[in-house]
Amino acid sequence: GVEVNGVRILSWNVLNNAFMEWVTLKDSQGLNGSMISDLDRQVNENGLTMRDVLIADQVQSMVSSGQIIALQECSAPFVELVEQRLPSHWQMVKSFDLPRKDQEVILYDRTHFTYCKNLSGTPQTAYPSAPGRSLQNAYFIDAKGAPLRVINAHIPGDPMLPAKEEFA
Repeated sequence: GVEVNGVRILSWNVLNNAFMEWVTLKDSQGLNGSMISDLDRQVNENGLTMRDVLIADQVQSMVSSGQIIALQECSAPFVELVEQRLPSHWQMVKSFDLPRKDQEVILYDRTHFTYCKNLSGTPQTAYPSAPGRSLQNAYFIDAKGAPLRVINAHIPGDPMLPAKEEFA
């Protein structure tokens, strides 16, 4: 997280369960056998996992710690659960309106910010090496009228791809 001019912005790559083969089969980051893989058990027919529920619990507790929460690599069942649990004064901005296997979302406290959809967007061209990967560009106005732009991105992590340079 970060605090900018008194605004606390929290960010978390929640690791979409659609990509668990990177943890369990490929073990690309040494996380197989960790709590991440142990809790990757489906709890309903929609694909929600025990890990998703635990992370949604953590996100729910984060709303008291910040005014904006940026989440990356969210599955559709996870997004639905988080949205259901948001306090009434919080709002979710999805990178895509229709449910998708993988997307980014921004949660914000409406008592502190107004989201300006007309000044925001979700381009899918930020990473030529990873076509279709979105970048969430969200514009807010705070209660005093000051602007705030939040870029929420899941930069492709393959070290063989130039995504981080493309992002820069």
